[in-house]
Amino acid sequence: MKRLIWSGLLAAVTFAGGSAFAADDTGAWYFSPMLQYDKLDAHRQADQNYGYQLGLGYDFAPTWAAELDYSYLGTPHRGQFGAGLHLREYSVDVIKKFFPEYVVNPYLLAGGGGLDDITPGYGKTSTFAGEVGGGLMVGLGPQTGRNRIQLRAEAKYRREFIDTNYSGNKDPNDVIFGLGVQFMFGAPVPPPPKLAAVPPPPLDSDGDGVPDSIDKCPNTPAGAKVDASGCEFDQDGDGVVDRLDQCPNTPQGTPVDAKGCPLDSDGDGVVDSLDKCPNTPKGDKVDSVGCTIKDEIKLPGVTFATDSADLVPESDYVLGNAVATLKKYPGIVIEVHGHTDDRGSAKHNLLLSQHRAESVMKYLKDHGVTNTMTAKGYGKANPIADNKTADGRLENRRVSLKIVSGL
Repeated sequence: MKRLIWSGLLAAVTFAGGSAFAADDTGAWYFSPMLQYDKLDAHRQADQNYGYQLGLGYDFAPTWAAELDYSYLGTPHRGQFGAGLHLREYSVDVIKKFFPEYVVNPYLLAGGGGLDDITPGYGKTSTFAGEVGGGLMVGLGPQTGRNRIQLRAEAKYRREFIDTNYSGNKDPNDVIFGLGVQFMFGAPVPPPPKLAAVPPPPLDSDGDGVPDSIDKCPNTPAGAKVDASGCEFDQDGDGVVDRLDQCPNTPQGTPVDAKGCPLDSDGDGVVDSLDKCPNTPKGDKVDSVGCTIKDEIKLPGVTFATDSADLVPESDYVLGNAVATLKKYPGIVIEVHGHTDDRGSAKHNLLLSQHRAESVMKYLKDHGVTNTMTAKGYGKANPIADNKTADGRLENRRVSLKIVSGL
């Protein structure tokens, strides 16, 4: 019987492992049929045998129940002769449950009642019996509805208070093991869990995805892309947002117009930040720095290696401006003039100036200039400064772009 009880309990625990459980059975009625195995006192002269118990109970508090039981055992008399033994018990037990919210709920019981001790042929003795014990209840399936089913296994000690019986046994003590099912009705249904209130989303008046509390640009147009502070992107930092910026790569610090393009106050095609002649008359042709082109484009800073026509790298900036100017006005006809100072022979300087003029013309063509161009060296014939000083000689060693026609 004990093996049967433990096997059934293990199966029930396995079945109920994923079930939901309530912590309170208060107010529920239950009916509990149980199969019992009675280990009788040795002095009873009767064999051990199976019996049954029927229980009717009421849960009057979250962990307390009162139960009215009727149990019966019929067993043959031990030995070759003699009649059988019949025990009928009517008892009231109080049950204390310990962990009603868990799968396995242990309990203790105590109580007592009347016991009919019947031996056919010897008569019937009605006595009082007291009992104590304990057990386990295991929920079968969900335990949160009004009607519930539980497996119940228990063991209890019972003492019959009798001076003597037909065998001369005084106050026999029995141990009873039980296994059964408990059907519960009218149990309280736990209220549904309260759902945590979902806080409303933070206010975002312009709908740009940035809450008003941190939005530094609260009136962003719908659909505009914004940064973490709610402002539209301005990649070049010119103060005109990318959505409106028609010149998206303006150099840092350059004044711009409402379209994000650099300002050109005099309309000569050279932005103010580069314009060295900011008030050029309207319609004038200007060079790359915004100054009016008259009859010559000077190339200050274009220099060569000593006694050579090889351009030094420092000449690139000035020549680059010249390339930009000539590309603006491809109809201008250019004669590239080369000059030297007065040191050295006239023949040598004439040849050197010619080679230097040709070197500049080649640079312009190599960088995409398509204007009509010729090259001519003048040697030391046309000084513009005093050759007696180092500074004067430096000014005389020059190349310029003479405008032949096209203005």
